[in-house]
Amino acid sequence: MTQGPVLTKAGSTLHHREPEGLAIYRTNAGEARLFIGFATGVEGDRRSSIFYKNALV
Repeated sequence: MTQGPVLTKAGSTLHHREPEGLAIYRTNAGEARLFIGFATGVEGDRRSSIFYKNALV
């Protein structure tokens, strides 16, 4: 299966969000999760925020 880019609203309420990385994790129960890491906050005071999606599109 081939699919193009998909827009995510993960972290859409953050003041600033710059994508930093992705990871796939499978729980002990077998659920697959896509983790998305963002750099957030104002310049000079960056934070990290991590969100995950577990619904297949």
